[in-house]
Amino acid sequence: MSGVDELIGRLGSGDPNDRMLAVGELVQLGSAAVPGLVGVVRDTASVARGLAAEALAEIADPACADDLAAAVGDLDEEVRANAAVGLSRIGDPRAAEALLRTIDDRQDLLHYPYTASVHALIALGAPALPAVATLLDAPDPVTRQRAFVVVRSVVEAMPGTGDWQELWRELGRYEPGAGDQDRAVAQWQAWIASHI
Repeated sequence: MSGVDELIGRLGSGDPNDRMLAVGELVQLGSAAVPGLVGVVRDTASVARGLAAEALAEIADPACADDLAAAVGDLDEEVRANAAVGLSRIGDPRAAEALLRTIDDRQDLLHYPYTASVHALIALGAPALPAVATLLDAPDPVTRQRAFVVVRSVVEAMPGTGDWQELWRELGRYEPGAGDQDRAVAQWQAWIASHI
């Protein structure tokens, strides 16, 4: 059994510390670990698929971009979210769409309403805003809240945007949890379109 195979086997360990150490060691191996990790992500019977996708996201090898793109459609939200983040780290052109599809997956338990994809969309910055703005009127109020967290975080970091509270009032006082936000959504979408 090779070192990679042994580490991949440890992804299914009953000890959470051992699992995370294995992820770290696989990430350190880099591209050498990619084929084995892709095999785990594809194996629907494996309990380690989410961790394998996480390791692939950390390695960010462009050679696995198609496998990550396919995994964005997985039934397991951890696999989906990690795959979308991996596409983002690679710089793949499918990343923004993948992050939008997974914006509600893999919640950050310490930082509600953040998810892995919210963090990654914020890291993408202003280029992600036009796509994120389409979620400001999503049916689910939590999705709208997450989209607005991205908008606020990115806009506040943009040079020359001025005071956030003033801008928020000027653009209709958008509230993700409130009903009838069509006017405010349209104003935010127009502002984003004219500033990106």
